[in-house]
Amino acid sequence: MSGSTSTGGLSPEELAYYADGAWYDAEYALVRADIPYYAGVAERTRGPILELACGTGRLTIPMAIAGSRVLGLDFAPAMIAEANKKRAHLGPEVQARLRFVIDDMRNARLGERFDAVVLAFNTLMHMTADEDLDAVLEAVRAHLAPGGLFYFDIQTPHPG
Repeated sequence: MSGSTSTGGLSPEELAYYADGAWYDAEYALVRADIPYYAGVAERTRGPILELACGTGRLTIPMAIAGSRVLGLDFAPAMIAEANKKRAHLGPEVQARLRFVIDDMRNARLGERFDAVVLAFNTLMHMTADEDLDAVLEAVRAHLAPGGLFYFDIQTPHPG
């Protein structure tokens, strides 16, 4: 872990949004359509998975339940604290496959390689500056094992 205390490229307003993990979970409680897809990634991969910008573990935990070792990374301490509260309620076999760390996905260097790196829920779109996008993609490359896959999703805000 690089130990970055960066703001993750977010404005003060956006930072406030990620300062309360329980509130974040309440806001997105009904967003579940992508969970089966990422649980399927875990079932197919079976190797270690890194989820960048994991938040409160909305996808990280189902991937671990599906059988993969998963490391969730997020820059917001409140999000990781909420994820760890959820982790504490899981069975010991799932807890053993699941870790969370606080770090900035742009410059994280964990010293580990993963069969899959996940960056979901339109998070890549936070990287509006070219240097931030480049840094995220470089971090992904640094963490992918040979033959590993990068899974990400982005949505157009106003499809037309």
